[in-house]
Amino acid sequence: MSRGSIDLVQLASKRSDYVAHLRRAFLLRVHPDRFRSHNENIKKIQAEAIQNVTDRLSSADFGVYKSPDPSGHHDALLYNWKKQSFHLEQKDGSIKQYTVNLNGNAEDVLRDISSALKSTGMSVPQPPSMPKLDQEFNEKDFHSSKSIEQYRMNSILRSANAHASNQVNINEIFNVNTRQGRDLLRFLKKLDNDEIEQRKAHRIDASTSALIARQLFKFQSIDGTGLGWSSASLTKYLKSLVRLYDEHQSKFKVESFYPFQLVLSNDEFRDKVDLFGGSIMLNPGFSDEQNLKTLFAIDQESIDQLEKNRDFLTQNQMVVQDILNIKVKKGYSCSSKEYHEFLSQFAHHLSSLKYKEEESTSQALALQRIQVVIETAYACRRPIVTNTGEIRISTCMKFDNLLTSIRAKKLEAINKVADEQTKLRKAKELKDIVQYQLMSRIRKGRTGVTTDQFIEALTAFLELPEEKIYPIRDLVQGHNIQIMGAGRSCQIGDDGSLLIPHDWR
Repeated sequence: MSRGSIDLVQLASKRSDYVAHLRRAFLLRVHPDRFRSHNENIKKIQAEAIQNVTDRLSSADFGVYKSPDPSGHHDALLYNWKKQSFHLEQKDGSIKQYTVNLNGNAEDVLRDISSALKSTGMSVPQPPSMPKLDQEFNEKDFHSSKSIEQYRMNSILRSANAHASNQVNINEIFNVNTRQGRDLLRFLKKLDNDEIEQRKAHRIDASTSALIARQLFKFQSIDGTGLGWSSASLTKYLKSLVRLYDEHQSKFKVESFYPFQLVLSNDEFRDKVDLFGGSIMLNPGFSDEQNLKTLFAIDQESIDQLEKNRDFLTQNQMVVQDILNIKVKKGYSCSSKEYHEFLSQFAHHLSSLKYKEEESTSQALALQRIQVVIETAYACRRPIVTNTGEIRISTCMKFDNLLTSIRAKKLEAINKVADEQTKLRKAKELKDIVQYQLMSRIRKGRTGVTTDQFIEALTAFLELPEEKIYPIRDLVQGHNIQIMGAGRSCQIGDDGSLLIPHDWR
């Protein structure tokens, strides 16, 4: 297969990412909730713009744009679209009206949206350009099923099979779990596209509501992932939080809650205000009076103490990292206060010993630092090296033992980091091929999925015969796909993406 065909595979992936980036940026900035202080006519225009632009970006010619023809010509499959007006907020707080010609081709529509976003000062990526095709590549070669089959069976696939072979193969005779939920084609045939679009809209609503609440309270960020709620339910609570601000803003002791972040969780916290981690914990199940009591407790002294604690933490982190030539990170099980106290004592111990890590001749040590994750005693009793090359240690360990363990396990961690980087590069190459093959965006789930499992799922797509890949492509074309962990069934995610287990095969 020539270099030109490889460039087209990469271009298809880049164009899909470009369209998704512009779509999300447009919907977030045009959402009617951002214009709640303006008259109803403007909010009506914004709602109409979101609906029409979303429909336009889902039309057939955008599928052609994402999977470009080698000749560079695209048949614009247009309908009776019209020019659509919308408003965007400027840096000075004023709003300005813009227009996008929805009856143009895909490049023209994206150019209008990109120009409008750039005029507000937003950074927008440049659209991917068509690669120069070499002499060995021609349209017949590109569309040839034989050339695609050869491309699938190249060295990339063979290398990927080597990684995937490390996974344990389950003998179907002894597998007591049903496989019906992992039957990909069966799942795709029952897809409800209306439900997918509705979930995408709910996710945009939640993102916009979170943005408005963050701007009003001036939180550093808002995190509601721990609730496990749907986007529609989270949007309702965030809107109630906005109303709470409108009613009680004059009673707050500070005009801005920055640099605190808001964490929404059903867990019980002894301290609702974390002056070490910079978090304010609110429970949506509590009454407004209970949550207001937490917000009223924040004053300027709290903010000053938080900044003082963060400065002290930064100093201790720099001492530990520079002396040991490592990177330090707080683990999930370790509280912010415990993490601060541990680093303070560890930095003092290293300074008193005048300890200095010996410089190694290893090139890996010179180029990057190994990451050490600090966990609580209940989660980690002895130092271990994870599959991604992190060294996990416990706050209950003696400092002398920690120093010995870190030095002993550093080489193992370096080797695992190098191996993980190799797998990630291989996974990216495979992902580009599969994305072009399915005309969909594919990504690894955020939790519970290893790179080996991601490669296994991608390899399964590449090994499908053409008579089986075509029906799947027709059904997933234009959707986002997430590869999830084992033991899960195919399902629709909260953001409208298709969740597929890595062992779907």
